[in-house]
Amino acid sequence: MVSAGDGGQPKFSTGDWLTSTLARLIGLTEARSAVKAGRALDPAFTISRARAVWSPLSDHPAYLTQLEPIIDALREAGLPEE
Repeated sequence: MVSAGDGGQPKFSTGDWLTSTLARLIGLTEARSAVKAGRALDPAFTISRARAVWSPLSDHPAYLTQLEPIIDALREAGLPEE
């Protein structure tokens, strides 16, 4: 799911984005399991880290609007803020 990029910067895969939607698509139990598995690979992955990495990828209003539900789904699935 999450791997170290150049200079220690995290590189997020499509799986990270898909995992974040599990809370809405298949339920919280499965989403929480996916977040737990992802955090086992990268314990430092948090809401604030996701936002810090994903927000600068685009300043397009549609991108930023779509990002918030993903962040909310990760939160609901149990990803900690910090």
